[in-house]
Amino acid sequence: MCREAFSLPEITKKKRKRNRKKKWKKEGTSAGSTHGAVVCASAARLLRRRRRGPVCELLLSSDSPNSQSSGIRGVLSVFQGIRAVLSVFQGIRGVLSVFQGITVGALSSHSSYSGGCFQSRLFFRPVLGESEVEVVVVVGVESVTLPGKIELKETANYLKWTRGNKIVHIRDTEGDDPRKQNLLFTNRTQMKPDALQSGDMSLILKNPTLTDSGTYICVVRKGLDIMEHIAVALRVKGETVTVTEDSSVSLPFPSRVFPPEVQVKWTRLLNKSKSEEVHLLKNSKLDFSAQSSEFKDRTEMKSDALQRGDLGLNLKNLKPSDSGEYTCVVTDGSTNTELARTEVKLDVNKEDRSGTIIAWVTGVLSVLILFVVCVLWLMFKRMKKIKEFEKEVEVGVENVILPGEIECHESVTSVEWTRRNKTVHIRNRDGDDLGDQDLLYRDRTQMKDKNALKSGDMSLILKKPTLTDSGIYVCVVKKNHYLLKLIIVNLKVKEHVKAPRSRTLSETGCQTEDTHLE
Repeated sequence: MCREAFSLPEITKKKRKRNRKKKWKKEGTSAGSTHGAVVCASAARLLRRRRRGPVCELLLSSDSPNSQSSGIRGVLSVFQGIRAVLSVFQGIRGVLSVFQGITVGALSSHSSYSGGCFQSRLFFRPVLGESEVEVVVVVGVESVTLPGKIELKETANYLKWTRGNKIVHIRDTEGDDPRKQNLLFTNRTQMKPDALQSGDMSLILKNPTLTDSGTYICVVRKGLDIMEHIAVALRVKGETVTVTEDSSVSLPFPSRVFPPEVQVKWTRLLNKSKSEEVHLLKNSKLDFSAQSSEFKDRTEMKSDALQRGDLGLNLKNLKPSDSGEYTCVVTDGSTNTELARTEVKLDVNKEDRSGTIIAWVTGVLSVLILFVVCVLWLMFKRMKKIKEFEKEVEVGVENVILPGEIECHESVTSVEWTRRNKTVHIRNRDGDDLGDQDLLYRDRTQMKDKNALKSGDMSLILKKPTLTDSGIYVCVVKKNHYLLKLIIVNLKVKEHVKAPRSRTLSETGCQTEDTHLE
């Protein structure tokens, strides 16, 4: 059979050789396609096929008249087999190139790769760190907002806030989903109702504590497509309390109720690796066995601290050496699991008594100087703009004049007489203005000088004064809205006193006529 195979015409052999070369070239160049495995199998079959030809030729070379040329063809066939092996390696390299292209595409544009009847989506999370938004708050604030505003080209239908492996908040098209939320964040998170539509994915975290510190990740999706990643680093710092020596202070702890089996331990940091015990409450009982001697008989907590949730520590007789960072850790007595933690920085300043005295004296002197200046200013203004008069008459007189003469150096525009917020008389450039005059003074008042505004005589005539007319009358002289002069008149209207009458002799039995003593 082998002899018959090589007895074909030379033209047929050359044609078959060219076809094989074209096939190998085609298969080698297409090895980078998605059908790399098929290329590998084809190359293997070619290798097995070529191995058979040279063996037959070598076996029959002694009987063939052209044994020399047949041996050369056998050697060439061996080299062609080696070339086929190289094509196999090129096919493997092509498969790797395809995988690399899919990976790069997924990293750059979150694109999908389709093949056959399924569609797979690859997404590689971006490196976080430099693009994180850092938020720093102090323990005790009511809430903190983790910012997350993004621009949405289309409405999202799902988002999830996480911290580590803990789910903080989930929002989908039906609203918030608290079923998978970690217990640490129950009833403590809130988002805007239209977050998925508006792109404002900001999360409100209520009553942040030290244990809430960490990196929060928000993933926004639409279906299987991840639209955006948001990273926010939250750092919750302890509160700073500043006091003076020899005073007392209460180191605060956020209100929270704990069971009586917990352990509450206050410590002060001495260095990065060492701290000293300040106060220990274990199973609702005080334990001073390991308390630092620096705080002996100077610490106390409320007797019902666990029931009320007030675990604040009171320090008495403070010294500058008490300054430092204090930490309170609440742990479960049975499992030793940390339940809560807070940090407080305490600054105890040494009181400078000399500075206090100087400041006190300076303050008193400043107040005295200000008081004297105000009194002098009021006296000056009073002397300059205020005039006071007293007028006393009896009931029954025809009229009384309330004095109001001033030195008129400027053009007066109006004068107004009042008593107890009641308008008595008004004169302006157009004459008397009695529209707002009180009924008690209707037809009973008259300006003494008809040209009062020009002459400066603002005296007022009050007709038929009665006892009810007694009181303080105020005359306000103005130029437009500027006060020029204030005149105060104290009017006293007394009853008319009759002369005493003596009894006549007839009334006493001696005379019948009355005599009046003058």
